[in-house]
Order: sequence, then C-alpha cells, then structure tokens
Amino acid sequence: MTYKVSLDQFEGPLDLLLHLIKKDKIDIYDIPISRLLDQYLEYISLMKILDIDVTAEFLVMIATLMLIKSKMLLPKIDEEQEEEDPRTDLVEQLKGRQVYKELRAFLEQQEKDQRGVFSRGYNDSMLLGEKEQIYSVSLFDMVELFDALLKKKKRLEPYSLPSEEISIEICMEGLLSKLDNQKEYVFESLFTKSDTGEYWVGMFLGLLELVRLKNIKIVQQKIFGPIVLSKINEKCFDQNLVLNK
Repeated sequence: MTYKVSLDQFEGPLDLLLHLIKKDKIDIYDIPISRLLDQYLEYISLMKILDIDVTAEFLVMIATLMLIKSKMLLPKIDEEQEEEDPRTDLVEQLKGRQVYKELRAFLEQQEKDQRGVFSRGYNDSMLLGEKEQIYSVSLFDMVELFDALLKKKKRLEPYSLPSEEISIEICMEGLLSKLDNQKEYVFESLFTKSDTGEYWVGMFLGLLELVRLKNIKIVQQKIFGPIVLSKINEKCFDQNLVLNK
C-alpha cells in the first residue's frame, strides 16, 4: 500500500508518552526513562509497520529520551551536591500537555451538554433521550487494539498471507457504506477472519483517514469497554484525495 496516514494529524509525541504513562500507571514525577524509551520505540516501530507516517517530532523525542537516559547513567561528580534531575523539563512538558488535554476534554463535554439545553418553548419531541457518559479514544488505543487483533490472526493462520493490492479509497467507501446500513459498529467487528491481513491494514488506515476528515467518530461508552464507531454526517471524503508514495 502506498497511502500513509500522518501521525501528527492525530496525536503528538507527548500524547504517546502520556498514553504509556497512563497505561502502566507510572508516576509522572518519577518516570523510568529506560522502560519508557523501550515502549516508545516499540510503538514507533508498530506505526511504521502499519504504514503510519512518523514525523520528525517523534524522532526528536526518541533523541530526547536517549539523552535523558544517558545523563541519568552518568556518575555524580559531587555526591554531596544536589544535581538537577534530567527529567525535569520533560515532566513539565508532560504536565502542561496533560492540563491542555483535560481542559480540551472538559470544553468538549460542556459543548455536548449545551446541545441538550433548550430555551423556553421546547417540546418533548426535541429531547434526544438521556445523555450517555462517553469516553474519547486515542489513536494509540486503536493502534494497540489493532496490533492485538493482527497478532491473534497470525497465530490462527500459520501460513503466509498472499500479497495483494489494497485501495485505501475503496476501504473508506466500504466503511461509510457499512455505517449507512448500521448506525454503530464495534471496532473489532470490522475485521473478519475471512479477510486477509493486508485488507485489515487497509481498513484500519481507511478508518484513521475518515476520523481525521471528521466523517467518523470513535468513542467508548464505558472505561475499557468496546470501541464503537459511528458516522458523523453525510459528507463524504475528498474524491481528489492524493495518495502519498
């Protein structure tokens, strides 16, 4: 496949670090840099396998983590003198990013809540039913789940899969068609056993592109619950979409 999803259109390197910190319940003030670097490199490798374009910012973060790791391995020159923790700047950046993400999530929730507020004169037919608590899903949540599905498929299919040409645009059209027939789709149900691994990757990249274009939204109705996708509007993707080599 020649199409690449640009990672910086979804999340940045600090978002990936926060995802890893949250996943492993790491104390943000006492980050195990060596372990975090290994996990970060695993994710970047997975992104490349899935043909997700890893931008320079993510590579710069690798260099930053390696620099911090090397500084932490250096012996102290003066045991009595307290030296600055090499992780301090990174911790401050992560705290700032975390506050931004929480504020953005709060404002988005406020906007959703306001949609259910009506001025005097509304009638019962205007109510859309009880509000459901929903949780946003990050790109890294989807990549992690998709990677687990691929690994399971490889275990069930010991023979190598045949190579085939997959059109991302066709996958996007197929996804939109599915959501026309069914309002909501559970993420895992998009990937059937009869389809090849190449087709799975095509569907996943098509899904990411539709999310980026705001044609599809992805949420969880409860923490650790199934990831559910639905169509936002009837606007289709740009037919003049250029595929990057």
